[in-house]
Amino acid sequence: MTDADAFWGEQADEFLSWFSKWDKVQDGDYNVENA
Repeated sequence: MTDADAFWGEQADEFLSWFSKWDKVQDGDYNVENA
């Protein structure tokens, strides 16, 4: 996956209802071993 934020942003927009759109999709780093 080259752009995780774009992917998860599209999923959240398509499958969930929001009162307002988010400012950023995620706050973390998938490259660091912190999962």
